[in-house]
Amino acid sequence: MGRDALVYIPKGNQKKAITEQLRLLNFKKIKDFYYCGDDLEFKHYSGVRSCFIEVDNDEKEEYNFILAVHTQAAANAHDISHQNFTLKHLKNYFNTHFHSDYGKNCYFPYDGNPNSFGAENGCFYAIDKLENNFSTLKYSLSNYPDDSEQELLLPTFGIPSPSIFTANIYLTYLCSIIEQYFKLTFIAIFRFSKNKEQILKKGSRFFPFDLASISNGTLSIEEAFANTLSFQNIKKINSNFGMLDSTLDISSSLKKLYMRRKENLYEALNRILEQRHGLIHQIDINLTYSKSDFLKGIDCINTSLLRVYDYLCQTYSWENQLT
Repeated sequence: MGRDALVYIPKGNQKKAITEQLRLLNFKKIKDFYYCGDDLEFKHYSGVRSCFIEVDNDEKEEYNFILAVHTQAAANAHDISHQNFTLKHLKNYFNTHFHSDYGKNCYFPYDGNPNSFGAENGCFYAIDKLENNFSTLKYSLSNYPDDSEQELLLPTFGIPSPSIFTANIYLTYLCSIIEQYFKLTFIAIFRFSKNKEQILKKGSRFFPFDLASISNGTLSIEEAFANTLSFQNIKKINSNFGMLDSTLDISSSLKKLYMRRKENLYEALNRILEQRHGLIHQIDINLTYSKSDFLKGIDCINTSLLRVYDYLCQTYSWENQLT
């Protein structure tokens, strides 16, 4: 699924010349294909992929190579715009033609603003790509059978049943989703902050291996700085965002009532993260934590992160791209 086009490279052109043009178009080689999408300005969403289709060495053939250029169905305006730009550049440079899903030398239409970028996009990407993580968890858990009658008795002897053990183990991945969301959101806002120098002064020293990655161009300063911070505690998470902007208080969006429950979302996140700490550091398995509790936890976390994203949109007057 997606948008596909084939560029026909005439005979007489070497593969090296083609890859050089891809490099100039910001494509990087990853295994057996080329990818353009690593974007510090958060323009790309799914990026653009390209790969070679080699043609049989037949004298009758007009082309040595065919270059496939692809974007996913979920591609944004910038992805499709760059796909079209790539097709146009290769067509003109090699004096050739291409075939897209729309026909010969036909470019792809797209909606939206290809010049959209910045923290607004970065924060949207952080929340938008979570759904697959939650779906994977729910699907994986659904494949585990319910406890048998005998297994249901195990907790009374201080032994977790298979279902309880699985729910506790899966909780660690669920907490990783929380940490990753807040970390990516933090990086997106930090990257475009006007107070970057002052913020850097508040942080800890960078890790040596992160400094090496910065030198190699594989890690940004903002990512390295975020690696020095903890996103494993909701209070610390809130403090981290306050460091970015003194007006930010993400806890305010979580402390509102949630479905008439006594426990608000802030307290729920804190409980879930603390339960994970007990499991990781002390192998403390909660014998009352069932598959049903875990599924409720997924919905609770999903609601919490959506509230935080909506709060950021309201605070910075951004468009909520999920609505």
